[in-house]
Amino acid sequence: MRHISIDLKGETTRRDKMTDFCVGSGHASLLLREGLIEQLAQAHKDCGFRYVRFHGVLHDDMNIYKEIDGMSTYNWLYLDKVYDRILALGMKPFVELGFMPSDLASGDKEVFWWKGNVTPPKDYQLWYELIYNFTQHLVERHGIEEVRTWPFEVWNEPNYHAFFSSDMMTYFKMYEVASRAIKDVDSMIQVGGPATSGNEWVKELADYCTNNKVAIDFLSTHTYGVEGVLDEYGTFLLNLRTEVNPVINDVSGARAAIETSTKAGIPLHYTEWSSSYSPRDPVHDSYVQAPFILHTLKGVEGQVDSMSYWVVSDIFEESGPVPSEFHGGFGLMTFNGYKKASYYAYKYLNSLYDDLIVTEDLDSYVSVAFVEEHTTKNMTQNMKKNVGKNIAKNVGDNEGDNAGEKVDINILFWDYTLPKQDKPNQIWFTELHPHEQSEEVGITIDNVENDKYTLYIDTIGYQVNDIYSQFIENPNILKDCQAEAKTDTIIIEATHNKLNIKYDLKDNQVVRITGTLMKSMV
Repeated sequence: MRHISIDLKGETTRRDKMTDFCVGSGHASLLLREGLIEQLAQAHKDCGFRYVRFHGVLHDDMNIYKEIDGMSTYNWLYLDKVYDRILALGMKPFVELGFMPSDLASGDKEVFWWKGNVTPPKDYQLWYELIYNFTQHLVERHGIEEVRTWPFEVWNEPNYHAFFSSDMMTYFKMYEVASRAIKDVDSMIQVGGPATSGNEWVKELADYCTNNKVAIDFLSTHTYGVEGVLDEYGTFLLNLRTEVNPVINDVSGARAAIETSTKAGIPLHYTEWSSSYSPRDPVHDSYVQAPFILHTLKGVEGQVDSMSYWVVSDIFEESGPVPSEFHGGFGLMTFNGYKKASYYAYKYLNSLYDDLIVTEDLDSYVSVAFVEEHTTKNMTQNMKKNVGKNIAKNVGDNEGDNAGEKVDINILFWDYTLPKQDKPNQIWFTELHPHEQSEEVGITIDNVENDKYTLYIDTIGYQVNDIYSQFIENPNILKDCQAEAKTDTIIIEATHNKLNIKYDLKDNQVVRITGTLMKSMV
């Protein structure tokens, strides 16, 4: 039996917000589409994502760079539209500098259906001028204080030949020139890389920058839960890595490598991560993805500064226009905005309060907010604003008399069990897989006033906030509007200042229990 022991008077810590720092989103020009902007706005509201990262900001379809009669010309029209839309949502761009404009490219090697050029610049002075003018334009349009909050990442996965046609030292040169251009605009703008696949070149870039006096503010890399790199058109048959903690182990390895470099302690951003790197892998659609996300994010706390899930939406065209509503796409939402189990994992995570009660259980969060304290403070502020100094002073004098008695609690726990696959992902995850086993979870909450309490239970699991399994069983379900699964309500009584809850947790199920308790003052 698994046990989660909670003490309302116990030690608390602040929640690590690296989980919602950033989310990925295809390539830049897709953000000119209303559908994607609407989905990004919904994810920002429900899941709390603050930044968005995407490929192709320098791609030809953004029309930023052209050479006319041997002269460099710049057009910021599409760029401004994309970034203005992001900022209007209350989000910020995590700027990825790539791919190479055709007129500046040294070759014609391309990647993806939308043909991103992956060759180095033909002229490094022109590359410097492009990045300098790009950065300067952003400062002029949005202000230096705003742009200083945007991380600038040079390129995408240059260690993999499909994304960069040259070698490590050529990338380092390209990074150095871009870094100098950005810092020449303003030394406080953040720049980093190498944005590699599979955690490579992290220590090497750190040491190169130190040895060559090149500015770098963060290191970045990518990892996924299957072996290999890049399934460009979704044709591979893949299997999940057989270790339970593949991404957690990769993050630990990257952090360890950094600590042996000349940049120990530098921020580390995972600017892409998920269970699979394939855009046609149905594991992305499965309910198993929800506990995988939560298990991984909890396991990397303290080692990384952000984990950017790849991606927010199946409005995504690396392999071309999407073939169907459910096709194994990377997104938290489908093309038409149906929310996958993975979306609810982030939504539940975002619902947590900022204060966490420390427990020994690894696959859970216990968050609390002291209702009376917050209510009293709000009353005081309103009284000061609307009533007058004398009355406000009387309210203020009583502040804290009952503070901390009433507590909102949000308990999020899950089981992540590696699926017992006998077939590749592309077959196994297109079949129905109900829960196979369960374990009783006992939750004990200490220092609760003896009373009856109403608690609310939400879950993610097989056919519960799992539209994909419902779709496999009945494709006609998409004719109806998707509704979130019903919240269950239980009434439970605390005795001897303890509240005991038992829950039969199924394999790969996520459970959220919320309610308001009265903390014992004894």
